[in-house]
Amino acid sequence: MLGLQRRFVALSGALVMLVGCALALPLGAASSNGCAHGNSPKCPPPTTTRATTTTIAPTTTRASTTTLSTTTTKASTTTLATTTTRATTTTAATTTTVPSSGLPFGGFASSIDTMKLSKDQAAGGFTASDASAVDLAASTATRFISVVTPLEYPATMVAWANRVHADGKHVWFRLASVNGGSLAHGDLGDGTPTFASGYLTNLHNLMLAHPELFRAGDILDGDAEAENSNWWVNHYGCGVQSSNCAATAAFNTFLQKMTTQENQDLATIGLAGCASLTATGCVWTQVHSTDPGTGTHELTNATVAQMGNLITIDAYPDQSTTDPQTAATAWKNAIASWKAAWAARGIAVQVLVGEWGYSNTINVTDAQQDAVIRAETAQSFSSVLGTNYWVGPGWVGAGGYTQVFYKDSGGVWHLRPAGSTLSAFYAAR
Repeated sequence: MLGLQRRFVALSGALVMLVGCALALPLGAASSNGCAHGNSPKCPPPTTTRATTTTIAPTTTRASTTTLSTTTTKASTTTLATTTTRATTTTAATTTTVPSSGLPFGGFASSIDTMKLSKDQAAGGFTASDASAVDLAASTATRFISVVTPLEYPATMVAWANRVHADGKHVWFRLASVNGGSLAHGDLGDGTPTFASGYLTNLHNLMLAHPELFRAGDILDGDAEAENSNWWVNHYGCGVQSSNCAATAAFNTFLQKMTTQENQDLATIGLAGCASLTATGCVWTQVHSTDPGTGTHELTNATVAQMGNLITIDAYPDQSTTDPQTAATAWKNAIASWKAAWAARGIAVQVLVGEWGYSNTINVTDAQQDAVIRAETAQSFSSVLGTNYWVGPGWVGAGGYTQVFYKDSGGVWHLRPAGSTLSAFYAAR
């Protein structure tokens, strides 16, 4: 989502980006991870609106004519054909068979993130431009396409998931709430078994009301970067990363309870939560994105064990450089440091990268972005289980400058050069 700058707690004291920040929606309500304005790189400009007269490629068969306004006018290098008519309704698979593939996530969990559309523009519904962006992502070698729609917009979420599934890809759900700061998070009776008012109860209700959202082979992260919710400070008076704060234990309870509840709800709708990372024919619920400091210092051993000794980290260690080798080395060192921190606690963790993108702070050229992505994909990620590239569709200044899709003046999405490099990396994995 979901980079705000944040610190690695007890790791280095250096600032890194606070990534995945949920962004202000049109009503200005605080989101689950506390982003209520457009002043950070991952928050949209306050004046961003949707145009209502621009259409995407003339061959698109969707009825909507609303598109996302854009100021980007890059020269076109890759065009998207959208002549295939797709059904817009699907139903959840009912298989509960969970054989083992022998590989976590059935292979490298490659993903492209759609936060700037599926979350930031969720109030506007699912548009023809959104469908075009999904189709472009599906034309690459990615296995997953993220859907980051807040719980408050179920119809939009369903439309996004349906399009991803219709395009033959799996959904990586990275959910949040625009009202998260006022919602109990696994405490005060929220969620299973009592289902008092709160975030987990809202997630439960969503899953039971919309079983068509999910397919076997999807990833379900029910609240990405939950440590950044305003709930912890509002209720406990201190944050998850604060010393001697009850919020830290409550946060771990929230993640464990969420995974248990997601698995129960999936069973209710005829699916299965994956019992292990190598299981297949199921939905993986072990994924809970955090920032690096939380992922290495605030998660408990019990939480990580329930996740199959998996940590999912959203990070931008390459944010301050334009040198490809320096960027690639920064990523290698960061991954090694996360594993070393857990080895010192007696757990050999596996790492899934929940957010990776370049550049989050520097408005690099196409050539600079591509050179860095080439170096990182060649050198940095051999030891991780997958990467979610943040972001695919975007525009200059929307969450930094990481976007690998751009939209031309006619409203058609295209790949930047780094988008082709990303696809080649995913194809090789």
